[in-house]
Amino acid sequence: MKTDNFMTLVVLAATKMKGDRVCIAGINNAGQWVRPDKEMPKHMTMEDIFKNGKLCIGNFSVIKFKNKRFKGGTPHSEDCIIDPSFPLTKISQYNESDQEQFLEKYAENELLTKRENIPIMDVLKQLNRSLILIGPVEIIYAVFEEHESPRIKFKIPESNSNYRSIPCTDLKWYELGKEILKNNKTDKIILNTHKLNNILGARKIYLVLGLAREMKEKHWDMVIGVHTVPDYKVHYYD
Repeated sequence: MKTDNFMTLVVLAATKMKGDRVCIAGINNAGQWVRPDKEMPKHMTMEDIFKNGKLCIGNFSVIKFKNKRFKGGTPHSEDCIIDPSFPLTKISQYNESDQEQFLEKYAENELLTKRENIPIMDVLKQLNRSLILIGPVEIIYAVFEEHESPRIKFKIPESNSNYRSIPCTDLKWYELGKEILKNNKTDKIILNTHKLNNILGARKIYLVLGLAREMKEKHWDMVIGVHTVPDYKVHYYD
């Protein structure tokens, strides 16, 4: 279905993919998750979100674009194709007060806590969606390793589910990992809750979870956005 509508989106995920490809996703003015992309064979790349070596479209950027059509895939029902005549344009950036209110408003812990011990990927597939914001959560540990995707094991305090450690593709989290490895002069580090909180200085942590494209007949779950209150800083983020 064609829409040809302009859309405003609050970005909650800017993630690293293969090569120079990136994926962004967020919530629009109607409270719907949206994942904008370009028409095949083109894709979003670093050039679409970086400027002068700094990330100009990232977490909590408010962007505007022209939505050409929704792709309607399952479970990636949030995918849409942007009109190339009006590319992604950043119009503002949420401050920390707005960020906290936004996270509190759109967190959906109950979708997981009502389905105890069901894998996240299965919960989202049942709902025909591939994106969800949860939190506040407790990060049990985080793994940063050179040349590997970071990994996060987390717990929803009101849930008894024991979720597995899953990869994190958040560009900002990647950069945080590089800084931590450099500062500790190591190629691998595992941070427990206490050590991580000392670095982040966070009162609350929210995660955006997403489903990868199908691999080995499964849409594996990933952490695609890490949001802290107050927000953590990395050097390249504008």
